[in-house]
Amino acid sequence: MAWQPLPFKLSCENCGWHQTFSPKSDAMMPNFPTICPKCGHTELKRETLNTPLGKMLGRLFGKPL
Repeated sequence: MAWQPLPFKLSCENCGWHQTFSPKSDAMMPNFPTICPKCGHTELKRETLNTPLGKMLGRLFGKPL
């Protein structure tokens, strides 16, 4: 049975770029960025939005995949 993962935010500590993602299911294998689209930095920080407010913001402003 598929379940919806928690929303998360990818951010670049080099230039400040960030984007919130809200995957619809764990069964789909979406392609998330592995490098910063703004500056090309290869290490992105992943932060799970595990609070009620974070979940709401992920659903409202996240990129559905």
